[in-house]
Amino acid sequence: KKKKGRGGGGGAGPSQEPEDEAALAAAEEAELAAALEESARLEVGATRAAGDQARVAERQGGSSLAEEAPPEGGEEPPDDFVCPITTELMSDPVMAADGHA
Repeated sequence: KKKKGRGGGGGAGPSQEPEDEAALAAAEEAELAAALEESARLEVGATRAAGDQARVAERQGGSSLAEEAPPEGGEEPPDDFVCPITTELMSDPVMAADGHA
Protein backbone atom coordinates (compact mmCIF):
# COMPACT_ATOMS: atom_id res chain seq x y z
CA LYS A 1 0.00 0.00 0.00
CA LYS A 2 1.00 3.63 -0.58
CA LYS A 3 0.83 6.06 2.27
CA LYS A 4 -0.69 9.45 1.63
CA GLY A 5 1.65 12.40 1.76
CA ARG A 6 4.80 10.34 1.33
CA GLY A 7 6.82 9.43 -1.66
CA GLY A 8 6.92 11.11 -5.07
CA GLY A 9 4.13 12.98 -6.72
CA GLY A 10 3.07 15.11 -3.76
CA GLY A 11 4.12 18.63 -2.85
CA ALA A 12 5.95 21.04 -5.09
CA GLY A 13 7.36 18.57 -7.53
CA PRO A 14 8.53 19.28 -11.07
CA SER A 15 4.99 19.00 -12.42
CA GLN A 16 3.84 22.02 -10.35
CA GLU A 17 6.83 24.34 -10.92
CA PRO A 18 5.68 25.75 -14.29
CA GLU A 19 2.28 26.58 -12.77
CA ASP A 20 3.96 28.30 -9.81
CA GLU A 21 6.29 30.22 -12.13
CA ALA A 22 3.36 31.25 -14.31
CA ALA A 23 1.40 32.40 -11.27
CA LEU A 24 4.40 34.37 -9.97
CA ALA A 25 4.98 35.92 -13.38
CA ALA A 26 1.32 36.89 -13.66
CA ALA A 27 1.34 38.40 -10.17
CA GLU A 28 4.53 40.33 -10.92
CA GLU A 29 3.09 41.57 -14.22
CA ALA A 30 -0.08 42.73 -12.46
CA GLU A 31 1.99 44.51 -9.81
CA LEU A 32 4.09 46.26 -12.46
CA ALA A 33 0.96 47.28 -14.37
CA ALA A 34 -0.53 48.73 -11.18
CA ALA A 35 2.69 50.63 -10.45
CA LEU A 36 2.78 51.99 -14.00
CA GLU A 37 -0.83 53.11 -13.73
CA GLU A 38 -0.14 54.82 -10.39
CA SER A 39 2.92 56.55 -11.86
CA ALA A 40 0.89 57.82 -14.82
CA ARG A 41 -1.85 59.05 -12.48
CA LEU A 42 0.67 60.95 -10.35
CA GLU A 43 2.30 62.45 -13.44
CA VAL A 44 -1.06 63.70 -14.71
CA GLY A 45 -1.77 65.20 -11.28
CA ALA A 46 1.60 66.98 -11.24
CA THR A 47 0.98 68.35 -14.74
CA ARG A 48 -2.42 69.65 -13.71
CA ALA A 49 -0.96 71.26 -10.58
CA ALA A 50 1.72 73.01 -12.64
CA GLY A 51 -0.94 74.30 -15.03
CA ASP A 52 -3.03 75.52 -12.10
CA GLN A 53 -0.05 77.40 -10.66
CA ALA A 54 0.63 79.04 -14.03
CA ARG A 55 -3.00 80.19 -14.31
CA VAL A 56 -2.93 81.60 -10.78
CA ALA A 57 0.29 83.49 -11.55
CA GLU A 58 -1.29 84.93 -14.72
CA ARG A 59 -4.33 86.11 -12.75
CA GLN A 60 -2.13 87.79 -10.18
CA GLY A 61 -0.52 89.80 -12.94
CA GLY A 62 2.92 88.27 -13.09
CA SER A 63 5.13 85.31 -12.59
CA SER A 64 6.36 84.33 -9.16
CA LEU A 65 9.84 84.05 -10.68
CA ALA A 66 9.78 87.77 -11.48
CA GLU A 67 9.04 88.53 -7.84
CA GLU A 68 12.02 86.47 -6.66
CA ALA A 69 14.51 88.03 -9.08
CA PRO A 70 16.73 90.71 -7.57
CA PRO A 71 16.33 94.21 -8.96
CA GLU A 72 18.69 94.92 -11.84
CA GLY A 73 21.29 97.62 -11.36
CA GLY A 74 20.94 97.43 -7.58
CA GLU A 75 23.59 96.77 -5.00
CA GLU A 76 25.12 93.35 -4.61
CA PRO A 77 23.47 91.39 -1.79
CA PRO A 78 25.49 90.73 1.37
CA ASP A 79 27.53 87.53 1.32
CA ASP A 80 25.31 86.20 4.11
CA PHE A 81 22.37 86.17 1.65
CA VAL A 82 24.20 84.00 -0.90
CA CYS A 83 24.01 80.23 -0.41
CA PRO A 84 27.52 78.85 0.18
CA ILE A 85 26.63 75.59 -1.56
CA THR A 86 24.68 76.65 -4.66
CA THR A 87 26.00 80.25 -4.73
CA GLU A 88 22.45 81.41 -5.49
CA LEU A 89 20.73 84.33 -3.83
CA MET A 90 18.52 83.07 -0.99
CA SER A 91 14.82 83.87 -1.45
CA ASP A 92 14.05 84.17 2.28
CA PRO A 93 17.28 84.23 4.30
CA VAL A 94 17.04 83.81 8.06
CA MET A 95 19.58 83.97 10.85
CA ALA A 96 19.46 81.46 13.69
CA ALA A 97 19.67 82.60 17.30
CA ASP A 98 23.21 81.20 17.52
CA GLY A 99 24.31 83.45 14.63
CA HIS A 100 24.46 80.77 11.95
CA ALA A 101 22.56 81.12 8.71
